[in-house]
Amino acid sequence: MQQPKTPTDRIIAKLRSNPFIASAIALGTIVIALSTFANSAKSLWGVIHPRPPTPEDARVQLSRIPLEYTPDAFVESAEKGDAFAVKLFLAAGIDPNATDEEGNTAMMYAARARSADDLYAANEKVSAARARYAEIIKALLKAKADVNEKNRGGGTALSWAAAGETSTRCASCWTTGLTLRR
Repeated sequence: MQQPKTPTDRIIAKLRSNPFIASAIALGTIVIALSTFANSAKSLWGVIHPRPPTPEDARVQLSRIPLEYTPDAFVESAEKGDAFAVKLFLAAGIDPNATDEEGNTAMMYAARARSADDLYAANEKVSAARARYAEIIKALLKAKADVNEKNRGGGTALSWAAAGETSTRCASCWTTGLTLRR
């Protein structure tokens, strides 16, 4: 029998003479491949279905924007249509019924969505703004915001939606089972 000449040939010769080592190496290779696949699948799942940030993470992200963690900043974000900031405030644990200095809630501004109606630009921009406000409304409803919460003048988010030209938003509130309290 001829002696193996290269180091690779010597390793292959030893593996052929000892099937246990060959099996252990094959099994190890399979385990490494499966764990790599599992980690990749977990990473992909995290991209597809991201977890909401913890309250601490959300507050750190708010400070980087920079936004103060205050009811006024929260309501102002909803008024401006900043869905990302509103969701961060909610993830950080702010009361979804928090009010600004005038007693208005984030839901009131989102339901009115005056900014979307005041845009004198292309229809895509109006549609994008309306989609942001719809996203804010969904996030606030999920956080249990009260559409019947009254401001100092007695107005509610539903009355603001009904008074404005936002009948589709008002209708969407009613189709989710929300009713106007007098």
